Amino acid sequence: MFKTGYRPSSAESHKILWSFMLLSLSKEHHERIHFFNRMRVKRNKNLYDHAGLISETEGRQIIRSAEKYIAAIKKFV
Repeated sequence: MFKTGYRPSSAESHKILWSFMLLSLSKEHHERIHFFNRMRVKRNKNLYDHAGLISETEGRQIIRSAEKYIAAIKKFV
């Protein structure tokens, strides 16, 4: 986002970042972007509201997906 000259406002910057990614990356990345946004929301609920929402298996899946996504982002940057 910063590379292209944009900065999110301080209010709801995470939501703005996800919207920016949907607009700027090709559709092949949209499913993964939605997945990580859902994980962001789930993490916030787990952290602030309900402990134990994320299982160990799901945590491992998130890490594998993040590694793949990081590789895709490096190509973009």
